[in-house]
Formats: sequence, C-alpha cells, structure tokens
Amino acid sequence: MILLHNEATRPRRGVSRSCLHALLLAFILHFTPLQRAKAEDRIDFKFYHYREDDDRIRVISPAFFYEKQISPTTIIKLDGVYDAISGATPTGAPPVPKTGVETKTAGDHHATTGATGMVTTPDEHAKSISLPDSELNVPTIEVEDERLAGTIELIKKLDRHALSGQLAYSNERDYDSIGIAVKNNTHFNNKNTTLLAGIAYSHDVVDLVPGPGTDNKDVVDMLLGITQILGPKTLLSANFAFGYMTGYLDDPYKVVEINRVLTAERRPGQKHKEIVRLALNHRVDPLDGTIESSYRFYDDSFGITGHTAELAWYQDIGDNLIVRPMVRVHDQSAARFYAVRFSGSPTEYSSDYRLSALDAISYGVKLVIAQALAYRSTAHMNVTPSRVRTT
Repeated sequence: MILLHNEATRPRRGVSRSCLHALLLAFILHFTPLQRAKAEDRIDFKFYHYREDDDRIRVISPAFFYEKQISPTTIIKLDGVYDAISGATPTGAPPVPKTGVETKTAGDHHATTGATGMVTTPDEHAKSISLPDSELNVPTIEVEDERLAGTIELIKKLDRHALSGQLAYSNERDYDSIGIAVKNNTHFNNKNTTLLAGIAYSHDVVDLVPGPGTDNKDVVDMLLGITQILGPKTLLSANFAFGYMTGYLDDPYKVVEINRVLTAERRPGQKHKEIVRLALNHRVDPLDGTIESSYRFYDDSFGITGHTAELAWYQDIGDNLIVRPMVRVHDQSAARFYAVRFSGSPTEYSSDYRLSALDAISYGVKLVIAQALAYRSTAHMNVTPSRVRTT
C-alpha cells in the first residue's frame, strides 16, 4: 500500500503510456543486491493505487515478481504488470473561460472545446488572458487505457561475474514496445566492491492521433555504476547513465496554440540525456531501521536540467512489516521549446506541462508486508531497489 502526496501534482498519463525503455533502464539501473546467505525462490505481489484530487486521474496497477534458482549458477526472473488508467489530462491548449465550455466527442476520445484542433476565437483568447485562474478551465482530454507488460530475465554467475539478459514486451491500445537488455556485474575486494555495466535497446510503435498510421521510436540506454560496501551496515552506490532516442518523440495527444490557432505539437526528432545518481544506505540497529538517502542530477538536449534529493526510512515492525516514510525534493528547468502560447513561425513547440519548469515536494508512507526476512541485516536495502528516474 502506498500513500503519496505531491505538492506539485501533475496528471499521470505516463503510467499507462510509460515506454518500455524506461522499464529496461530501470532493469539495468537496478542496484546489485548483497549476496544472500543461501539460494531461495521468491515470489512478490504488489498493488499500486493512484488518485488525484476530484478524481482527475485514477490508476490501478497490480504486479507480480517471481525468481527461481534453477542451478547453483543460474537464476531466472519473471515479472508482469497490468496498468489501468482513467480520467482527464491537459491537452496543452491555453486555459479558456469556464462559461460556454462544452464537452464534445471525437471518435473514441472525449475532448473539451478548444482541445483537439478546434480554433479558439480572438475574443475567447483575449478574455482568457485577463480572467483570474478561478474563472478559467484548462482544456483536457479524457483518457482511458490499459497496459500489459512483462519481462523475463536470465542470470548466469561465472566466477567474479554475474551476466544477465532480459527480454521485455509492453502492449497498449495505441502503443507497442519490445526491447532487450544485457548487463554485467563484476565483484572485487571480497565482493565488497561491484562494478556494473549495462545496455538496453527498445523499439516502439506509436499509433498516430488523429487519423490512421503509425510511427516508430528507437531508444538506447547505457549505464556504468559502482557499489561499495563501506562497512557491515553501510552501502554506497554511484551510477552514470546515458540515453539516446530517435524517431517519433511527439505526444500525439498534445496540442499547442500558435498565432491563436491550435495545432499538434512538434518536438525534435532526437534526444540525448545524462543522469548521475548517488545513494547511501545505512542500517541503524538501535532503532531497528535503515536510512536511504540519494541525489540525482539530470540533463538532456531538450534543455531540461533537474535536481532531485530523496530521504527514506525503513522501519521494522516485528518480523513481517516494514513502514517506509519518505520525502523528495525536485527542481527542474523547462525545455527550450516549451511555452503556453506561441507566435510567429517556430520550428519546434510544445505546451506539455511535463516539459515546463517544476519545483515539487513529495512525501508519503509505504507499507511492506513480508512473509519472511531470511537475511535481516541486508533485507532492508533490497526491499525497494533504488532506481534512476527518467524525466
């Protein structure tokens, strides 16, 4: 169960539309866990529920994970997730007066007037600029989608190395993605130091909206990392990730206003990003808990630079329950081609709120129920693996 509050909450269209490259990147960025005392099979079930104010966006997402050691040197992992999302998300069109706004239906999608290529009249445009926020509506489009995704991973241990490969597939009504990933963990210093190198590739097929046809996107993510055990109760990790994507990077559901006329957004046809993340975990025996702190720096060719600091506490309550309160502070700049309205003849343009500047404070509580903790001294560092988050 997860309870989360975000002071700068944004609609989460990305939950059902999350591209498979993010799933693959999470796979190769998974911090290498400490060695278990003995081989064990493992099965996990998770349920995620997300809801915004006034039910603007609702998400449910059950997931499972299964791990089995099929030989002393071979492990297989399977996981799957089902996402269901519904609600309304901003289209990118500027706010319009509340009076006179009516909802129309276009095919399988419901859109607010002025949100799907309709023209905003000069009078509406001028009036919306002068009205206070309380008298404005942000044009939205109703979204309802489902996603099924799964991965299979095979790990082979060879002396100081742990080689692994993964296949992944994700399917939505208007988005398909398939990808592969490989990584290698190399242990040194009596397994107190681990070097990680990985690469992932995914090919995505996007249905164009409106109208028939599809377009493609290709994504490559690479990772270099090191994990160092500083003592019996302290773990330090540092990761550098590089990503490159090319092809159709637009959001087919987003529009922009150019010279008072709404049109589909247009982003660059390629993008690269760099991510640096540092994390420190420390076990506090007198309090029967573990503290996890992290800092993340993000930069990309869209012009977005982000800083994220997070602090979490894993508190044992008996042998089967862990409570994890957390707080996260995030700051990011806007993309160079982001604006609420455009004029002239721009070549790249988007009003997608996810590309805007953002300052946010998030806090929440997570409950973890475990049937058994076979290795209590390290389990708390592995219950929720730390991952680099993509912007």
